[in-house]
Amino acid sequence: VKKYCNDSVRNSFSKYLEEFKLRLKLKFTIMSFKERFNHTNPKFLENLLSKHPFLTQTEITICMFLKLNYSSTDISKNLSVSKASVDSYRYNIRKKIGLEKKMSLVSYFNTI
Repeated sequence: VKKYCNDSVRNSFSKYLEEFKLRLKLKFTIMSFKERFNHTNPKFLENLLSKHPFLTQTEITICMFLKLNYSSTDISKNLSVSKASVDSYRYNIRKKIGLEKKMSLVSYFNTI
């Protein structure tokens, strides 16, 4: 790359490469989390998906974090998204599963 590109192109390429590395690391971190979670909560995903098959992969991941009583702030840090995004996912999950406002998501997921 050094031989054929000017500094501007090299800098842009380096930025994209670093972003790619961070996203790849995040993906492996999430995969590792899911693996450990499934080992300690073997029936949760099966039960969750049998009751709510329409949840997206991201929503399922957030449900897993909520089952472990993670806060929105902690979830956002682990998934590298904003807290507002996590709050939006929580709202959508609550809506999709038809959970009343008076029951917490954490409490609900602890019954599954």
